Amino acid sequence: MEYPGNLFVVAAPSGAGKSSLVKALLELDSHVQLSVSHTTRAPRGQEKHGREYFLYLSKNLTPWCRPMHL
Repeated sequence: MEYPGNLFVVAAPSGAGKSSLVKALLELDSHVQLSVSHTTRAPRGQEKHGREYFLYLSKNLTPWCRPMHL
């Protein structure tokens, strides 16, 4: 069985250089892969669906994915 390896989380305030750091790491090591998150917010700037985020409108989510309002 092959084990998946290490998980690295890059977290910092907006404008701190997260994208630059990740880009440099991806260029440096061919074994590193990027995980693309999902969000229900509107795209910002030049963001493209499937590249920075998978962008979804909350009305298009299946019922089990929708936030519960108690």
